[in-house]
This record gives sequence, C-alpha cells and structure tokens, in this order.
Amino acid sequence: MALEDAGKEVDVAFTREDPKGLAYENPFAGVPSFLRRKLTKDLSDIDLAITGIPFDQAVTHRAGTRFGPRAVREASTMIAGDAPYGWGFSPLEEFAMADHGDMAFDYARPAEVPGLIERHIASVLNQGAACLTLGGDHSITLPILRAHVAKHGPLALCQIDAHPDTWTDDDAARGRCPQSQSASDMAAACSQGCLHQRPERSRSGTESLKSPLQTARWMVPECDSRGFFRAPYRFVPSGD
Repeated sequence: MALEDAGKEVDVAFTREDPKGLAYENPFAGVPSFLRRKLTKDLSDIDLAITGIPFDQAVTHRAGTRFGPRAVREASTMIAGDAPYGWGFSPLEEFAMADHGDMAFDYARPAEVPGLIERHIASVLNQGAACLTLGGDHSITLPILRAHVAKHGPLALCQIDAHPDTWTDDDAARGRCPQSQSASDMAAACSQGCLHQRPERSRSGTESLKSPLQTARWMVPECDSRGFFRAPYRFVPSGD
C-alpha cells in the first residue's frame, strides 16, 4: 500500500465495482464495510457474503455484542489493503465478496429473532453465496445452523467458546429466546439433526499455543455421549 493509493479512494463501500481486490482507502475515512467490500443486497456472482446479526438479548451477564458487527467492520478497514502474511494467497483477490449489511429486527420482540435469523441466512444462501456472520451473542448460532442444514444437510462444526453449550436443557422456555434454546445451543443442534454424529472415541493429545506471556495447553479427552469432543485447557508459564 502507498499513500498515493489511499489518495484515490474514498467510500469504496458504495463506489467499488469489482468484488475482488484489495482496498487502499484510509482506515480512518469513509463508510466502513467489512474489509472495504461493497455494501449491497444483490449477491449475483458473489462467492461470500458477510452479514451482521447485532443481537445480544440472550446473554446472562453482560450485553454489548450488539455492537460487534459495526466494530468488526471498522477494525477490518486496517487490513483491507494487504494480503494475509504467510498465507501464500490473497482471499480478497481470489474470492468475490460483498458486505450484505445487518439483519433488521424489533429488539422489543426477542422471541421472533431466531426465526428472522434463519430466514435471513437462508435468503443469502439461496442467492448462491456462502455466508459469514458477524454477531451477536451465542443464541444466533442455532438458527444460522438450521438455515445451512436446510441448504446443505447436516454439518460438521468447530466451536470455539468459553463454555461448550452441550448440556441438556430441561426448561428451554426460561431463556430469553425460547425458540433458540439459547442455554444449550449445541445440544439442541444435535437433537435437531443439524450436526453429524461421531460416536467413536477420540485419541488423547496435547497442543501448545505459545505467546510471550504464557502457553495454553489443550488436553483433548474422549468424546461425550453425543459425540462432542471437548478441549479443556489450563494456562502454564511459558518456560514449563
């Protein structure tokens, strides 16, 4: 990226024509879209659509992820002008991407949100694009899965979370979004046939993620009765 490139671009969220390619607009200027892709509802010939679900009314402690899609878009402007270091290819130059904007909903009617999410994601998939969703709290996961399963059939899922959401929920109506069974999304996804079942037992192993301050050691135990592989971890000093 060069300063002269930034001097020629502004508001590419509206003005860009090619859905592929890097963007050099100043990160502090213009209307932020995800990675400076075009904001559009027309997904013709688009490989990947990015959409936001700014919903966080199913949390049990601290709200705030409703601001997530906006914040992620703004942060992404910092890396829209460079290919990922060490990848060997540039996703922005290889794939046609578009920012599909956020899903509309009435925040005073949270019980309606799961159905709206499912229909919103389905509308993206039915236009032939893959969908990357910016959230939003954990309750948005299940309706997103439902929409993908309706299109593609049962899925394999990698969930990275502070807690597994795999326990059985004996009173889903207590959640703020009862249609999503937000207290145990993964258990609901399993019982509803959204996920491939893997009853076989896993091998045990460890991985280390090193940083200047600490190492995260992951212990992979046997899978549970529903086929979920859980990876609890503990932090140890870097020199251990």
